[in-house]
Amino acid sequence: VDSGEIGAKYERGPVRLSLAGFYMTVGDYQIDQFVDLGGGQTSIQLRNAARARSWGGEASLEARPTDALNLSLGLGYTNAKFSRFPDGGGPDVDLDGNRLPYAPRFTGSGELRYRRPLAFGPRLEASADWTWRSASFSGPENLARQRIDARHLLGARIGLNGGRWAVAAWARNLLDERYIDNRIFDFFQTSVVERGEPRTYGLTLRGKF
Repeated sequence: VDSGEIGAKYERGPVRLSLAGFYMTVGDYQIDQFVDLGGGQTSIQLRNAARARSWGGEASLEARPTDALNLSLGLGYTNAKFSRFPDGGGPDVDLDGNRLPYAPRFTGSGELRYRRPLAFGPRLEASADWTWRSASFSGPENLARQRIDARHLLGARIGLNGGRWAVAAWARNLLDERYIDNRIFDFFQTSVVERGEPRTYGLTLRGKF
């Protein structure tokens, strides 16, 4: 692996901005693949792509407009592809230029946090978070049946923190987005779909003794 990174940070008052860029090349990139052995037989083989490369950048912003409020945002771009992968899709089927598995081009995240002491003792804590990723593929062949669509997820949390004790109500995937987390194919080419977690919520109690 040959890699390099360059970055810069800027801070002024309650605002901090960070920027970073990277470039990486990987020789003999290893990946598991289903291989057709003929006669209706297949196997999983660990294969070596001749070379892969990845480059991109990230930006993050943190701000504290008031003592009680914190805001953070992040954006990322990654271009990850096989530079050379001869016979990666079978004899005489090169995968040069195909995207690496599970490598979305764009990602994003954000969080809003609010903390404030209350008159009767404990501290009120509330937060909301957002994550996003663009479409990707579950396999190096980049087939339509391997496509994992983009998704946005929201979460929230609110509670009281008394130092030695805390109670909070929370929710993940607040909008109950239905999304696919992974696509897999077995030896018989049966399609297996792993779905993401639906809306989940609960109550957390914590105590120190």
